[in-house]
Amino acid sequence: MRTNPSAACLECGHDLEFKEYVKYVILTLGRHNISGAVPDGHFVEQTKLVKPCDVRYNFIGKLEKFITDI
Repeated sequence: MRTNPSAACLECGHDLEFKEYVKYVILTLGRHNISGAVPDGHFVEQTKLVKPCDVRYNFIGKLEKFITDI
């Protein structure tokens, strides 16, 4: 998803940003697959639940520390 990823980034993926993750998932699924990449099986089930193509969400949230974030 990056223009010029470093070799370490491509090998480890340790510095993946949340926005890059979301973009990758969207671009590799179903009718949005314009990248030619094969969808990861883990993402397919998530998108069945949240239906990103059918629901117009106005934000993306994430939980990092369940007790404090809830």
